[in-house]
Amino acid sequence: MKAELQTSVGRALAVLDSFRAGDQSLSLAELAERTGFYKSTILRLAQSLQRANFLIRIEGGRYQLGAALIRLGEICKRSARIDDHIGPVLQKLVETTGESATLYVRKGGQRFCLRRVDSQRALRDHVREGDLLPLTIGAPDWDAPHRSRNRGRRGRCRSSPTANTSPTSPRSPAASSGRRTSWWE
Repeated sequence: MKAELQTSVGRALAVLDSFRAGDQSLSLAELAERTGFYKSTILRLAQSLQRANFLIRIEGGRYQLGAALIRLGEICKRSARIDDHIGPVLQKLVETTGESATLYVRKGGQRFCLRRVDSQRALRDHVREGDLLPLTIGAPDWDAPHRSRNRGRRGRCRSSPTANTSPTSPRSPAASSGRRTSWWE
């Protein structure tokens, strides 16, 4: 019974995790395609998720994420208390550089936007908290010249002629000081 529960819980989480940034709702067919589960399995899991308000069925038989996830997300944000430390640092970066500042957390081969403070510039990236982006695009790919088309001959990003200031870069002041540079360390 315990293994069955773990399998059911894992499948239910996979249904929830199949939603991506920008998805307003998903059809049963889309959920089946993204999870690889049979539609009958998704229907059974969706009923359980609906009872707990993790999933909502709307007109036309489509599904949306439910309010229970917002509640859990807010509990997680408050318990982590990351904003007490990260918010002021990101704000200072924006004021100092005039550029937007973002905190990403790595999730496999992607990066998850955990916190973001936008600059006042009209021309800027429009990344929102909760967005999941590839690691191979933008500043996270700076030290991997073989994976990006935006590189000059020396591996530097053409749009950023300055030295890499990533905390993990060996040329970074934070890395050379030997101090921890990440909130999760």
